[in-house]
Formats: sequence, structure tokens, C-alpha cells
Amino acid sequence: MRRYGYDDALIEELVAWLEQHGFLDQTRYAVSVARGRVAGGWSGRQVRAELLSKGVTVEEADEALARVRDERSGCLGLVDSVGEGSDVLECDEDPQLVALVARRFGRAFTDDQVAGERRAVSFLVRRGHDWSTARRVVGQAVSLTLYEGQG
Repeated sequence: MRRYGYDDALIEELVAWLEQHGFLDQTRYAVSVARGRVAGGWSGRQVRAELLSKGVTVEEADEALARVRDERSGCLGLVDSVGEGSDVLECDEDPQLVALVARRFGRAFTDDQVAGERRAVSFLVRRGHDWSTARRVVGQAVSLTLYEGQG
């Protein structure tokens, strides 16, 4: 708004009004971003880093991840904590992450299992998951895909 010539007092008044009426809510924004990224296979650590880079405070990022973790039955696909000093712990099994990998790479698993596994592990590692978590999730996704293929 400054670029268009509005003075700072008016801008501050407008921002205060928007916050008061719930149109600007940093926590809701953080939860929305976290929910979308985790659904896309991102690790909690990667989501937290993105939120912090967008100006979300550490407390708001941790709260957003905790809410998403609770929505997803306590799992975000990591074994370790989200960050230094954080008490947001993640578990190593996330059925929704396994289902995402199975859905995205299921055909690759049946066509060439080794190449499909390599691609799926790379996919998860690029989204911030550690190697052991990626291997475990891919192993579960392969089992799920091959089991469903038999039925």
C-alpha cells in the first residue's frame, strides 16, 4: 500500500482492523501451509524451515506442526524432533505418507521394483525425510502395492 501512496497510519489501522476481525491470522496461515506440505509428502523438519523462512515465529511453526501431527494421528514421518529446543516429536509411521508413496509410485514398483524404490526414496529425501525413514516408508508402500496387486 505504501507503493500506492497510502500513509503508514492508515496502513497500520487497516492491519489492526484485519487482525481484529480474523482476516489476518498467522497461526491459521501456518497450519494451512503445514497441512498442505505434509499432505504433499514433506517432512516436519522441511515444513518448519519453510514456515520460518516465511516469517512465522518458532512458536507458531511448532504449534502448526503439532496441530497437523494431531490431525494425522500423531505422525509426520520423522523419528527425531522438529528442531532445536522443540518438544514436537514425530513418529516413524505415517499411513498417509505410505499411501501417498504407494499411489504415486505404485506402477513403478510393479514395473521395475528396484528403480521404483530408488525414485520413491529420492522423492522423500528431497522433501526433507531422512534416509532411514524414506527406506522404511518405501518398504511399506511396496508391500502395500504388491499386496493390493495380488487381490
